[in-house]
Amino acid sequence: LAVICLVVSPAAAAAATLYVDASNATGVENGTPDHPYSTINAAVLEAASGDTIRVAPGTYSEDVTIDSMALKLLGDDPATTTIRGFSSVVLVTGTFTPGADVVEIAGFTITMGATAGVHVDSGTAKVSVHNCILSSNFNGVLVNRGGVANVYNNIVMDSAHIGLRANNGSTLSCTNNILMNNRYAAYSNNSSVVSCSNNTFVGNTTNCDCSKDFFKKCTSTYSCPSTNNSFEEDCLFVDLAASDLRLQSGSPCIDAGSSFPADNDPDGTRNDKGVYGGPGAAGFWPTPAGSPVVTELSVTPHDVPLGGTLTITAKGTAR
Repeated sequence: LAVICLVVSPAAAAAATLYVDASNATGVENGTPDHPYSTINAAVLEAASGDTIRVAPGTYSEDVTIDSMALKLLGDDPATTTIRGFSSVVLVTGTFTPGADVVEIAGFTITMGATAGVHVDSGTAKVSVHNCILSSNFNGVLVNRGGVANVYNNIVMDSAHIGLRANNGSTLSCTNNILMNNRYAAYSNNSSVVSCSNNTFVGNTTNCDCSKDFFKKCTSTYSCPSTNNSFEEDCLFVDLAASDLRLQSGSPCIDAGSSFPADNDPDGTRNDKGVYGGPGAAGFWPTPAGSPVVTELSVTPHDVPLGGTLTITAKGTAR
C-alpha cells in the first residue's frame, strides 16, 4: 500500500484577479466583475501575493497601503481613473522577497498626497510605476529605507517639493518620463542612487539635484538640461489646460524615448516619452476607446495605374 502526500505551497496557488468599481451599487462586493469592491483598499485586504487588482474608471478618495505583498495594481486609464489621497496615496511597506516580489502600479492619476503620490518605505521592496500621471503631490515618488523603484513612461507634475526622490540608500531609476512644473524634478540624498535617462524636463525650478548626497550618486543620460543633450521644451500636449496629456503629432516627445526594441510602443514605433508611451501603453490610450492597436500594415501592389486597385491589409492586437 503506497501513500502519496501532495503538499501545495501558497506560491503554487493560481494568482487571482480582483475587480474594483466605485460605481458598484448592487450591495454585494466580492471582487468579481459582476460584484466588484467599491474601494481599492477592500480589494487589497482580500488579495494575496501575486494577485492582480483591476480598477475601473472613477475617483477613489483613499490612501492605499500594500504591505508585504507582490501585487499588480492596474487602473483602467490615467485620464479616467484617479486615486485622490491624503498622505501617502499608495504606500508600499513591509517585508518582501528580494529579487522575486515586485509591486506594479500603472494606469492611474495619483494626486493630493501630502507625503507622496507613491511612497516606497521598505528596504526589501521593488516597485514599478508606469503609465501614470502623478500630479499635485508633495513628492511624486518617494523611495526610502533602501527600497528600489523603476519609474518609467509617467508624467510627474506640480509637485510642491520633489517629483522623484530617493532617500537613505535607496535606488530610483527614471526613464522616459515627463517631469513638469515641480520644485525639484529629481533629487537624491544620503547615499541613494538616482539614474535618469531619456526624460523631458519642463518648467521645473530645479531639474536634478544630488548636492545633499555626499557620494553624488546621480547619473543622467539624455535627460537633465545641464548635461547630455536633454529635452527642455514644449511637449505639445493636446490640451494641457484640460489635462489632456496626449501628444500632438508634432511633439518632440514622440519617438524620443528608449531606442531598445523591447521598449517600443504597441504600434511597433520607438517609445514615446510620457504616460502614453511604451509597450504597456496600449490599455491607456483614451481615444478611440476600445479600438485595436495596429501592429502591421501592408499595401499591395506598390504601384497601380490611375483607377487601379490597392489592397490594404492590417493586423492588430485588442486592448
